[in-house]
Amino acid sequence: MEPPALGGGLPLLGHTLAFARDPVALLVDGHQKLGEVFTIRITGRKFTVLSGPAATDSVFRASDETVGRRRAYESMTPVFGEGMLFDATPAEFDEQIALILPALRGRAVEEYAPVMRREVEDYLAGWGDQGRIDLVGSMSELSVNIAVECLIGAEFRRRVGPDLVRLFTDLKSAGRASWLIHPHLPLPAFRRRDRARRRLIELILDAARSIKRDDPESGRFVSTLMTSRFSDGSPVPEEVVASLLLAIIVAGEHNTAALASWTGALLLRHPEWLSRVLREQEELASAGDAATACQNVRGMEVLRRCMVEAERLHPPTTVLLRDAEQEFSYGGYRIARGSRVMVSPTASHRLPGVFQDPERYDPDRFSPERAEHRGVPQPMLAFGGGRHRCTGMAFAYQEIMIIWSCLLRTYELELEGHAPRPDYSAVTAVPRTPCWVRYRRRGRQGEKPSSGR
Repeated sequence: MEPPALGGGLPLLGHTLAFARDPVALLVDGHQKLGEVFTIRITGRKFTVLSGPAATDSVFRASDETVGRRRAYESMTPVFGEGMLFDATPAEFDEQIALILPALRGRAVEEYAPVMRREVEDYLAGWGDQGRIDLVGSMSELSVNIAVECLIGAEFRRRVGPDLVRLFTDLKSAGRASWLIHPHLPLPAFRRRDRARRRLIELILDAARSIKRDDPESGRFVSTLMTSRFSDGSPVPEEVVASLLLAIIVAGEHNTAALASWTGALLLRHPEWLSRVLREQEELASAGDAATACQNVRGMEVLRRCMVEAERLHPPTTVLLRDAEQEFSYGGYRIARGSRVMVSPTASHRLPGVFQDPERYDPDRFSPERAEHRGVPQPMLAFGGGRHRCTGMAFAYQEIMIIWSCLLRTYELELEGHAPRPDYSAVTAVPRTPCWVRYRRRGRQGEKPSSGR
């Protein structure tokens, strides 16, 4: 059978406006009415939605030859570069990922902890005793600074100077529009994206050449990449090295900044959980070196649960796209070759068949005693799934916990206004900005956070 179509669309536009306004509500509504497989129409194109653990698992377990990503993510080619990652063949993609894996796994990630802590402390040193910050903007700046310092090093930071955050902001200025419309249209946002990429590649190449030539030990990962070879023995071109470095920083900043923002926003909205996290931080500080306790992420079990619950409720990636390279079937439905396939982490995380009372903030659902996600195929999709699960997840988790450990130890924090809502027009579903947080340095009594910095 052909998958059923979700009703309620407009002539010509289909579900475009509803999707732009709140894609999660649209997709949850489709699941409730039609089940695991249905179609929607956006900007004149039909998307086949597969939702729920079993349906999602069928997509992630499919081979690249059956369900591919190359055409689905052509909007990322102007950012990552032609022939890079999503624009590469499956074999090329695997080789490119293999080049960056050593920097994002195991011992390498643990060795970044002191660097991450130092970056956060340096950033907070400019805040003063009290004031107000936009949470999303601050998490974005911190994420870029940390990723660049860990993965490229101080030489690149020196060369790019104060333009670092602006360049990365321009690079993602196209937002979600780039996959709804042609990514090469002569729009101002697309022009800013392209100028920023050219400048960043130029700066990364200059820094990488300098590190390789003058001080390989100061940037071992960069030095290794610059002298690496593909499986056939051919050297990896410098432009590929620069594009890979840019790609992992962009991907890391997108996901990390969004999840770090939601981790903090939800924690500050739930004082009972904030108290538990603060108590855990105090215990860690009293049990060891208080100055470096904020990088002891292994001991932050309560904070970790709060972060994973934020990931469940507000995963950075609202939808994941694939293309049916071959016809396949699921649940008695035929997904034709050439169909654009859509999976939604956010919608899937809010289905009651997976999580109890899924709209409620409840970090203890990830406790060892409850572990609601245990035994469910693909229960958490924020960082992808199957063999293409995001390679930077451990890096992001560690970074977010260090950020919030340092913040909570240094300042008393208060979220202004009502509960933040997701901005679905952004590249990642961050809280709508400005998302104001007042802060006051701990230890100062009898004062309230001021209204401005």
